[in-house]
Amino acid sequence: TRAILMTPLRRYKEFPKLEELDPGIEPGWDFDVLVLQAEPETTTKGGIILADTTRDNEQGAATDWLIVGISPTAFMSQDWERTNLPCPFAPGDIILSRRYPGGADITGNDGRVYKLIKDKDVLAKRIPGKLASVAQAKAA
Repeated sequence: TRAILMTPLRRYKEFPKLEELDPGIEPGWDFDVLVLQAEPETTTKGGIILADTTRDNEQGAATDWLIVGISPTAFMSQDWERTNLPCPFAPGDIILSRRYPGGADITGNDGRVYKLIKDKDVLAKRIPGKLASVAQAKAA
């Protein structure tokens, strides 16, 4: 017999609007990006309630993040200064990052847990209907 490896499709709740967020901080001056991690759905499409352990696994595997704030020096490498291109990322963009990017967890004024990560941890920008790499986002 042959084993088939199936990876579940991850489904996440919709991100809140930026106006609804109150992190209570702004990113500093050290290439920081303030992000909010995607929350996994609590039920399947068929209405089955997912167990807490399943939701915890989905939360840990989330790679979608909402940019809430960007420090003025983020994404400002020598290449950016030489080409004089504007930053390809802005608050409200959905980005992809590693499952567990380094950084500080911060509980905001609204009770949500935000993460302060470095710009180098941003892997790509999610574009509706397709995925762009950081290089493609720079060219856009």
